[in-house]
Amino acid sequence: MNTVEFIKQYGWSKSATIVSESIGHGANTFYDTHDELYYGQINDIRVSVAELEQYVDAWELIQKRGGLSEAKAIEQQYWNSGIGIAMAVAMEIKQAIELVESVK
Repeated sequence: MNTVEFIKQYGWSKSATIVSESIGHGANTFYDTHDELYYGQINDIRVSVAELEQYVDAWELIQKRGGLSEAKAIEQQYWNSGIGIAMAVAMEIKQAIELVESVK
């Protein structure tokens, strides 16, 4: 299962929990649901924690900016400022927006 499908199936909160519990705790580079029980059935799904982390980081950045519509407005405002550091932040926000929107 790819990262986008995983997030669609299990949601952002579950994905964020997996990343926070996996990164820095000596966990494998893949998260495996083999032993987890969902709705009475055992799943056998594997997803890359590193890829999941990229999406979760993007989602968290968007959340800190007030959601997608607010993040888009901020990104445009920073880009239009023409100031180097603001434009760099705008590009970071734009990349985050693209990742988050790819999940929908």
